[in-house]
Amino acid sequence: MVQIEFRERIVGSAVRRVIGTLTVIVELNTYTVSGSLPLEDLPILDRAMPGGRLWLHDDPSRWARKCHRLFRGGYVVAVRVNLSGL
Repeated sequence: MVQIEFRERIVGSAVRRVIGTLTVIVELNTYTVSGSLPLEDLPILDRAMPGGRLWLHDDPSRWARKCHRLFRGGYVVAVRVNLSGL
């Protein structure tokens, strides 16, 4: 199982608040999304995939491994909480 929290920066504070969570069951290649972040609508650039984009529903495990590339701007970050399956 892989669990990733997506945390938003609170302006004027060092604290980040969780706005979404992705849980991937690697063995079954299934996932659940919770929170307000539309993770299923956000592709990751990946040259190995058709069209150069990786969608969560296409390969949840790969998306979980690469999502830190999508969320690296500073306002929302991906934090790997549980990596027992990667």
